[in-house]
Amino acid sequence: MNNLENKSKSIKKTDDSAAQLLMNVLENDIGRNFDIESIFLEKLDNGDWHWVIFEFLKADTIPPQISHPNYYWYKNKRKFLSLWAVVKTFRSSGFKADLILVNYADDKNLGIKEMLVQEIDMNPHDNYREAKVDKDGNIIKKAIPNHIKTTNIELSFEEWKQKFKNFNKNKKGDTWEILDILRDEDISNDVLITSPQGKYKDTPISEIDCEDLMTLATHGKSKYISIAREKFIKLCKKIKTQTN
Repeated sequence: MNNLENKSKSIKKTDDSAAQLLMNVLENDIGRNFDIESIFLEKLDNGDWHWVIFEFLKADTIPPQISHPNYYWYKNKRKFLSLWAVVKTFRSSGFKADLILVNYADDKNLGIKEMLVQEIDMNPHDNYREAKVDKDGNIIKKAIPNHIKTTNIELSFEEWKQKFKNFNKNKKGDTWEILDILRDEDISNDVLITSPQGKYKDTPISEIDCEDLMTLATHGKSKYISIAREKFIKLCKKIKTQTN
């Protein structure tokens, strides 16, 4: 898999044609799908894989630095919850994953606010903005619940542009490499299912000698009999290292 060319096609305006196709097909039906605007996978220095989802939020009426998705939670909560569900699914599968919301405006002089999502809560117990009352105690501005908790940084457009370009260009790893990892996990799962028997019955895989595990797998019911001896030993040592 690693011999694939390390680049994808450039983003073009014509890429929006798929969205238009879906709108034409669904007509007036409410779409139960959602778009992910930009998703990356990077390999961290410690060997972990990290999924990063970017969602771009255009600030039309107020500057990007002031705007926050909590202000329009009830308008777009389905999208934010769906994106967060993807992040949580990646995390539950053993990957690192983050959702980054990016406030921007047509006027690039207004800069960028980048928001790393820490948590999304349907029923928060705190407010993003407290209610404002007049001297008579009348509410003049309602409280804004803190549904989306974020850590924010503010950058000029050029600063953020350079940061994003550097990440895109210099990140390690490519998405298709995950297929190699999943294939290895399939092999290790097969070993767990078809072995061990005999003296190793009910023995955790981490406690089985690598040489014996290879023998059990290649002489048992495993469908991976054709895998080379060295490959199995290498894989076993990798599993034991991760398990210990």
